Amino acid sequence: MAAALVVLFGAFATCAEPAADLTLTGVMTRADHQTYREIPFRVPAGTTRLTVRFAYTGKAQKSVIDLGVRDPRRFRGWSGGNKQSFTISEADATPSYLPGPLPVGVWKLVLGVPNLRAGAQARYTAQIHFDRGPAFAGRQLGQSSSSAIAGGCIQLAMRVGRSIPAAWSPKPRLNQSIG
Repeated sequence: MAAALVVLFGAFATCAEPAADLTLTGVMTRADHQTYREIPFRVPAGTTRLTVRFAYTGKAQKSVIDLGVRDPRRFRGWSGGNKQSFTISEADATPSYLPGPLPVGVWKLVLGVPNLRAGAQARYTAQIHFDRGPAFAGRQLGQSSSSAIAGGCIQLAMRVGRSIPAAWSPKPRLNQSIG
């Protein structure tokens, strides 16, 4: 059993992140302190899931860049500085973001800068992934649990002394509408 877990976790540890479809980069300076900057990007037709992974430098100098997004029609979410990534699809979304249709067109990554000290710079990178094709709650229609795992990385968290049940498979997460 222990050898199987080593093999299982070793496989996930070497699993590579798929290349981003689009990468946005830039630099924030003291001039951006206590302002918002909207960085435009285009969402192509057929996109069923949008994932943004965000990172920035300057944290040692107490720089802070908050994160949000708007689509061509409305504001879709704001996580401030508490998330380094978010996902939006028609069926589900990362908490703080709104699920729903992904309209084609120009979206804007909203960057808020509540703190950036004099003389400091914060370089940012936003990697944007566009999933295409019919999807439901994070899984392509017709895709099995094993192919969903094989197609990308998953993260497992285990308490010491607990094991994964033999019949374990990831389940899609269903969101309920709040009306």
